[in-house]
Amino acid sequence: MPHSGLAYAGFVNVSENMAIQLSDTLKANKKYAVSCYVSLANNSDAAYDLIQFAFTNHRVAVYDTTTWQLTYICDSMVANAENQPGNIITDTTNWVLVQDTFIADGGEYYMTVGNFDTAHTQYQIVDTAHPSLNAYYYFDDFDVHCVDCNTAVTTIPNYPPISLSPNPSNGSFQLIGDFPPETKLKICNMLGQEVFMEDVDAGSRTVPINLQLAEGVYIYRVESESGVLKNGKLVIEK
Repeated sequence: MPHSGLAYAGFVNVSENMAIQLSDTLKANKKYAVSCYVSLANNSDAAYDLIQFAFTNHRVAVYDTTTWQLTYICDSMVANAENQPGNIITDTTNWVLVQDTFIADGGEYYMTVGNFDTAHTQYQIVDTAHPSLNAYYYFDDFDVHCVDCNTAVTTIPNYPPISLSPNPSNGSFQLIGDFPPETKLKICNMLGQEVFMEDVDAGSRTVPINLQLAEGVYIYRVESESGVLKNGKLVIEK
């Protein structure tokens, strides 16, 4: 069962990784806490200790859904935070909390989770009948938050609620709200690639949005200089 919610994700610890775009860029010289819950899959032959988190300003890879090709932008990854070395996670029944803290350089907008230092990885064979190094881990409930940020400075003003409707639709939406200056609507596909951006004038208004995008699930984000005002899933059905 998931640690919470309805689902979780997983990957092979040494050969695969996962990445996500954050809701905001990290602030320079601020301490951040990162955590998630991990469980070893039942069919794993081995277990490992290093589960690492790398924070970068840009995506580390781009996946082309037309050619099915994965192109890496970064040649190597450096972990900002990690599971404690030597703490080999062997539990296949329960969720194990992995957590660490780090100081941000500033501007980091993407988090990649994986194992970037196989030379120093410790492992344990858990299935002696199949003594290979195959280890598949499940992940749930990722969290990244600033430990020492001044919330009085970063708090978003209390603007009226913003809505995007109808949702789902065939690509025609209405963005409704009372928007501060320098507001933008950004839409990304499920790979984190930005596929639409539009400036939104300040004030209370209804903004028609007509998207010429394929059917599917997208992520939208309404943001201003104050931060992210609204985000969520957007579904196009034709």
